[in-house]
Amino acid sequence: MRCDEKMSILEALAESDPEYVKLVRDMRQSIVDHDGSIPLSDYEDIKIERVVNRELEARHKSMIELLKMEMSRTEAERAPVLQLYHGSPFALEIAMNGFKADFIAIHSLFGEGIYFSSLSSKSNQYAWGNNFGTCPKHRDRACIVCPRRMLVCRCYMGKPFVPIRTNQPVPAGFHSVIAEPKNVPGLRYPEFVVLNTAQVPR
Repeated sequence: MRCDEKMSILEALAESDPEYVKLVRDMRQSIVDHDGSIPLSDYEDIKIERVVNRELEARHKSMIELLKMEMSRTEAERAPVLQLYHGSPFALEIAMNGFKADFIAIHSLFGEGIYFSSLSSKSNQYAWGNNFGTCPKHRDRACIVCPRRMLVCRCYMGKPFVPIRTNQPVPAGFHSVIAEPKNVPGLRYPEFVVLNTAQVPR
């Protein structure tokens, strides 16, 4: 398959591939109940595609080097790289072209940025838009016929800010937000926010 170098190539993983097995296991182990949400106990007919995009990878590596220059050596060594989920009706577009400024959430709990979750079930809720989105064919929020797309991303968090309340401004010098329920009153599940699109290669 040939394509513009600025676009991605999607490589389907075989079900016997160890990476496929691990990703499916991780997805299934990160399903939890959500208030007011449709019941979800498992995923069916899972197709996983690896995103290959040299330009995005190069941009990601350059961004990491720039962020490291803003941190102390200890901070750079401890900077977390997390596997996180992102649900969006634009998942295929993101996979092909990377995250863009258009995908940055503005009026959200922890300010501007791209939001991720460590729970696949939480990101699954956003596959058709916000938490109340519906499938395009049946206009059904609980549809189990139409396929959903979700991104599994490798996120470089740089120097993360740990808030103690919602809507807390992110101070200068931080590159991400890691919000934990133990630190933020009323927060039920962890929230992860990346402030620069280049921190996520795909």
